[in-house]
Amino acid sequence: MLGDEAYHLEFVNDPETGTLNAYIIDGHMETFIRLTNTSLTLSVARGGTNETMELKALANNATGEKVGDSSHFAASAGWLKTATNFDATIPSIDIRGTVYTNVAFNYPKGNE
Repeated sequence: MLGDEAYHLEFVNDPETGTLNAYIIDGHMETFIRLTNTSLTLSVARGGTNETMELKALANNATGEKVGDSSHFAASAGWLKTATNFDATIPSIDIRGTVYTNVAFNYPKGNE
């Protein structure tokens, strides 16, 4: 959750491919929100280690989304194939002019 439920970031891990997908959705979880970002940074803490993941914006021909105008971001890592739980922080994300900083959450619990 970002702000007072202004927006939601939904993280979905695909363990088969080791891909973490992030979707930006409005506060009512009805509409995807496109960002001008080409990537999102995620600081991940797991098993006593810390690392940074760069989730890249994805294009989608079905929705007309393009890199720089997308609600879908993704990154792959081998450890995601077996990950069931990790803590993460989004250092900064700008959504329609509102900047959210140091957004901490647990995957899969979230931050609500």
